[in-house]
Amino acid sequence: MNEAVEAKAELRMRMRVLRHELPAEAAASASRDAAERVLGLFVALGLAPREVALFLSLRGEIDTRPLARRLRSFGAALSLPRMVGRDAALRFHRWSPGDPLRRAAMGVQEPLPEQPEVVPEVIVVPLLAFDRRGYRLGYGGGYYDRTLSSLRRGTTVLAIGFAFALQEVERVPATERDQRLDWIVTETAALRVAGA
Repeated sequence: MNEAVEAKAELRMRMRVLRHELPAEAAASASRDAAERVLGLFVALGLAPREVALFLSLRGEIDTRPLARRLRSFGAALSLPRMVGRDAALRFHRWSPGDPLRRAAMGVQEPLPEQPEVVPEVIVVPLLAFDRRGYRLGYGGGYYDRTLSSLRRGTTVLAIGFAFALQEVERVPATERDQRLDWIVTETAALRVAGA
């Protein structure tokens, strides 16, 4: 196991524990505040994205339900990722709260494959940890890195990491395959990544 892989594994364990220690009321409040910050970011940037890809929260992640409600009131159409292969980029399919979902790998809830496939303008990305350089620590599957790399070759997409402020670390161990985020939004700040 190389040094970066070991460092990522240790950081994943540490951040899972830290995130799970956040009291439920504080997590709910932070999720609502972070959702408002995303909308504030769009306004500040003069953006009115029509296609926004979200993730459905699991394992102590920041709750995306308040963000989904705010985005819909903002006029955005929503989509969710669907895994189509272990080494493939994610595909995004139209989704509205209440639509049927199916359980996929790692307990992730996905839209049904017959839902229309879309190309998002904005992708709200889950993470375990982030740094101010725009690097994120995911769960180790590489899905979002492959997806952002693929999308960035053919279109313009804005990648926003969505997390609790306590998930910030000094430096995420990164390799040449890791894709940087454009922004990171927490309950306390919308952080623009330098050079993004």
